[in-house]
Amino acid sequence: MDSAANLTSATTPQIDLETWRAQVEQELRGADFERAVVRKSVEGGRIEPVYCAGNSPETTPGLPGQAPFLRGSRDNGSWSNAPRYDIPHAAAVRKAALKDLEGGANGMWLQLDACARLGLAPDSPIGSEAWGDGGCMVWSLDGWRALMADIRLDMMDLALDAGANSLCNFAGLVALARERGEDISQARWNLGLDPLGNLARDGFLPLGSRCMMHQVGTAIAWTKEHMPNTRAMLVSTEVYHMAGASLAQQLGIMAATMTHYLTLGERLGMPLEDIAAGIGLRLVPSRELFPGIAFLRAARLIWSRILSECGFTEEEMPAPWIHAVNSRRTLTRADAWTNQLRGTTQTLAAILGGADMITTFAYDEALGQPSPLGRRVARNTQNILGEESHLDQVVDAGGGSYLIESLTESIGAEAWAIFQGIQANGGMPNVLTTGWIHDRLAQERILAESAVRKREQPISGVSSYPSKDGKVEEGEPYLTQRDEERVRDWIQSRDPEDRCCVLTVAGGFEEIISASQAGTDVFALTEALGDLAGNHCEGPKAEPLPLMRDAAGFERMQERALELRAAGFKPIVFLATLGTASEYSARLSFAQQFFTVGGFEYVIGSSLEDLSESGAEILCICGNDQAYANMEVSHLVSFKQAGVKKLLLAGRPPDVTTGNTWQQAGLDSFIGLGCDALTILSNLQEVYG
Repeated sequence: MDSAANLTSATTPQIDLETWRAQVEQELRGADFERAVVRKSVEGGRIEPVYCAGNSPETTPGLPGQAPFLRGSRDNGSWSNAPRYDIPHAAAVRKAALKDLEGGANGMWLQLDACARLGLAPDSPIGSEAWGDGGCMVWSLDGWRALMADIRLDMMDLALDAGANSLCNFAGLVALARERGEDISQARWNLGLDPLGNLARDGFLPLGSRCMMHQVGTAIAWTKEHMPNTRAMLVSTEVYHMAGASLAQQLGIMAATMTHYLTLGERLGMPLEDIAAGIGLRLVPSRELFPGIAFLRAARLIWSRILSECGFTEEEMPAPWIHAVNSRRTLTRADAWTNQLRGTTQTLAAILGGADMITTFAYDEALGQPSPLGRRVARNTQNILGEESHLDQVVDAGGGSYLIESLTESIGAEAWAIFQGIQANGGMPNVLTTGWIHDRLAQERILAESAVRKREQPISGVSSYPSKDGKVEEGEPYLTQRDEERVRDWIQSRDPEDRCCVLTVAGGFEEIISASQAGTDVFALTEALGDLAGNHCEGPKAEPLPLMRDAAGFERMQERALELRAAGFKPIVFLATLGTASEYSARLSFAQQFFTVGGFEYVIGSSLEDLSESGAEILCICGNDQAYANMEVSHLVSFKQAGVKKLLLAGRPPDVTTGNTWQQAGLDSFIGLGCDALTILSNLQEVYG
């Protein structure tokens, strides 16, 4: 033992962090250590420049596939490649899905439209505004036949997003499988029953909470008996992520939602192990690689901790199933090709984090319906990472990394504190209906938007390295005239008898399946389910969460620049250089990229004659600190007298904190790292009306 210890000590370099830091501070020559070498992730917290054994938690990590599942839910590196399908027309979904399945995908994430999710017919007051919204218009067994033609239900993984109306929509799928004689008993599906997530997204639950409880109990019991590998319940944090949630907030909300569902099952008299085994997770790793990996590992730790608190032993504890999805919040419309960079990073984080199902977005889906090329790139991103990089042969590749282990612990600890805060305020239903969670997400959203505005969180192709012409390519519209015609035809052809359906008081799932097989559409099934004795009630209501897209502010500004050009204006900035090229080049380069982001052209010069020839009404001075210190205020005044309407300076003037000389001379703003680029550039556009 002693010799082994000596050998380890002799061969493993030991880091003296105090000595290392002293050396770094000496090299920085007075620059702030925190600002220079410590990175603060917008969502993942503080990231140190160096990690060592002391940063790694002392908890036992366990083995892959075993509780506490830190190292993964299974002992192999495979996952399901499940593209997202949310376009309105069933035939278009079928065409895209067949192409994806032929190209290497082995799953589907199918989102149904708002009419199907809410159980409101397209000729109803609300349904007339909801058809085609957010998903496919599949409303009856005929629709499922059209969508799933030539697609084997028993040979793929399926994640269904049918909102709080999952049971009635799921009945059509089961009816189709039985009609075709396909055995789906061993299928690995998720029915997507997520009442709290639906309340956060839609603001209400169709048919109320009593009917929701009926669906939960029925779905868990039926799937346990007939489809034991299928999970009826889902805890999705996607809507919270889109509303601004950080990684830790996602996990805190996940824990609170999961706890509520476990409690709900107990109220229904169901065994706790059945409820836990019937819950799946849908999480969004988001932007950054290392925090994204740690985020998924922390999710499994929190899952295990909650079940442990419920009395599960490690041997009894079911493994979590995680569907990791790319972030729509990070998609850009401008220079959409750059979405491939974000999609690949997020997909890699999902793989290395041990997700069971992964959805990579199409790079052009923010433009409308994804193109065939966009879908091909999305599915092949996973194929290449798996089959060419061999990541499907590795389990927990980040395990043991001091950075990954430290981030896992810190994100998990922060998430647990958020979970406790939610529970202290009445649990997840209460924080949704009272708006408590809305306020917390709004605070996080402000921080995230500030980081984007200041380009502390740069967006390639938009706030960093934008395309020169600034034009946004047009995709195929999400809804077309043909979709409107199909809806009108469907309403006109709907048999009045299809609007009537009577279920017994028991309202068992087999009865709902039989009604679907007989041709009853999802709207009649939903109404009948609500008519059961004691089912229908008002139910909870909440303010729907606002959805954000990080690049939207910069994109609106760049669209404004195009409008100005179309109106005959030519936004130009004159970049006035001070000193020699070696003295001004750094800040000149920064200014060139800065103004390009706002859609401005620039002219470089050093004299009033150059300014006059350029015709620019905006001027930015570019030099080093010494040049600014030696510059006469009269020089600035001369620029204003020459007709400059907006005067800026690249960098921070030396007397900004000691006096107002520069401001009195007419300096409107300075540009540099950490400045509010979006506000400054938007204000400059006002020069042109």
